Amino acid sequence: MSTTCIIEINGEKINAQRGNTLSDVLRDNGYNFSMPCGGRGICRKCKVLADGKEVLACKYIVTGNVSIELPNVRHKTYTFGEGEVKGKVRIAVDIGTTTVAAAVVGEKNKVLRQTCFANPQSVYGLDVIMRIYYCGKKGVGALRKILLDELKAQLDYLIPHDADVVRIDFAGNTVMLHILLGEDCTQMGEAPYTPSFLQSKCLEAKELGLNYSCKAYTLPCIASFVGGDIVAGLITLPAPQKDKYSLYIDIGTNAEIVLFDDKSYTATAAAAGPCMEGANISCGMSAVEGAITHFEYPDKIKYLGDKPQGICGSALIDIVGQLVKAGVIDKSGYMQDDYIIADGVIFKREDVRQYQLAKSAIRAGVDQLLQYRGIKPSDVSQVYIAGGFSAHIDIDNAVASGLIDAAFKDVCQAVGNRTLEGCMIYCEKSDKAKQIANNAVYLDLNESEGFSDKFIKYMSFGI
Repeated sequence: MSTTCIIEINGEKINAQRGNTLSDVLRDNGYNFSMPCGGRGICRKCKVLADGKEVLACKYIVTGNVSIELPNVRHKTYTFGEGEVKGKVRIAVDIGTTTVAAAVVGEKNKVLRQTCFANPQSVYGLDVIMRIYYCGKKGVGALRKILLDELKAQLDYLIPHDADVVRIDFAGNTVMLHILLGEDCTQMGEAPYTPSFLQSKCLEAKELGLNYSCKAYTLPCIASFVGGDIVAGLITLPAPQKDKYSLYIDIGTNAEIVLFDDKSYTATAAAAGPCMEGANISCGMSAVEGAITHFEYPDKIKYLGDKPQGICGSALIDIVGQLVKAGVIDKSGYMQDDYIIADGVIFKREDVRQYQLAKSAIRAGVDQLLQYRGIKPSDVSQVYIAGGFSAHIDIDNAVASGLIDAAFKDVCQAVGNRTLEGCMIYCEKSDKAKQIANNAVYLDLNESEGFSDKFIKYMSFGI
C-alpha cells in the first residue's frame, strides 16, 4: 500500500502522508485555522467535515483518500493607509500572540502604511503556553518559519522594492521574541520559568529572511511573562504626578499589570486564561467576521459581518456585566439557565466560571501590587486598560462584571493596543525602555503571600 494518499480540501487536492493527523497535514500545506488547545482535543474548536462526518482535525488520523470541508480557514488581512512609501523608512512590528501588526514609518514618525493579520502560529495553540509546549516537542523552527514567512509576504506587499528601509523594531511578549529569534523558550514553560534572554537584541534583518540591508532590534523585556510589548506600551504613557501612581493593565491570556510612579515600576503577570480571546467559552471567538462585539440586556447586540456567529472579548465583558446587573447571574456566579445571545450563539453556565477565573486573577493581581507598594486605590490617579480589544471595552460593564475595581471607574481609560505605537518610537526612547526593563521590580504572584486568598475573594461578583 502506498504511504501517500489524496486529500481534497474545499475542492483543492493535495498529497498527504498516511498516519499523520489531519491538523499536521493542514498546517504543512498553509491552512491557517485556530487550535486554541494546541491539538490536545480539549477545546474542540478545530472541527471539520471529513467525508461529511464531523471530526476534530487534531485527532483525525489520515488513513486514505478523504474529502475535507473547512469553514473560515483563512483570516482576513487588514491594511490601512495609502501614504507613499519612498526614501528612508522604518518598520515597526508588534508580534502579538493572536495578532501581528506592522507599520511603515516615515519622517516625524508618520505612519505611511499599516497591516494587521492573524498570527499564523495559532495553528500550534492559542496561547504562549501551548506554543512553548509545541516547541518542547518539535523545536522552535516550525513556529519561527510560519511567522517569518507570513511577515515577509505582508511586508513585500506593503513596501516597494526601491524603498530604503533603515531599521526594523520588534515588540512582543517574551515568548514571541524568543520564537522570532529562534531561541529556546521551553524553560519558560515550567518553574522557575527562566528565559534565555531579556535584554534588547540586535541582528541583521537578512538573518530573519527579510530582504533589507539594515539592523533589526527587539525591545527589552522585564520578565518571562512581562515582555517587550509591555515595555513598548509604557514608554508611550506620561509619568504620574508626584506622589501619585498609575496602573497599566494589559488584558489577555496572561494579564500583565504594572504599577508605576514618576520614578519606579513594579510589574506582575496574572494567569487570566484565554477566555478574553474566545477560548474556553462555548461560543467564543476572536474579533473576526461573525463576532459579536457588544451586548445590551436583554437581546441587543452589535457584530462584525453579516451574521452573528460567536462572542469575542469585549462582548463577553458586556454579557457578564449586563447579566449581573439584571440579576441573571447572582453574586456567587450562579446562572439558572443558559442564556441565548443570538440565534445559535449561547452563553452557557460554565462560561460564567471561566470569566470568574479570569477576572479574579486580574483583580487579585492588582490588589497584590497595591499591597506590595503599600498604597491604596485612592492613590492611583490613572488606570490604563490596554490590549487588542480594550479600546472597545465598556468600562461600566467591566466594573459590573468585577473585572475592574469600582474605585477606578472614574480614572479608567481604555487605550487599545499601545504596543505598536511604542515600537514605532523605540528608536527615540530606547534609553527609557531599557531603564524600565532593567530597573522594574517583578512580583511573582505564585510566591506572593495572600494572593490565593484574594483570588478566592474575587470569584464573587459585586466586590
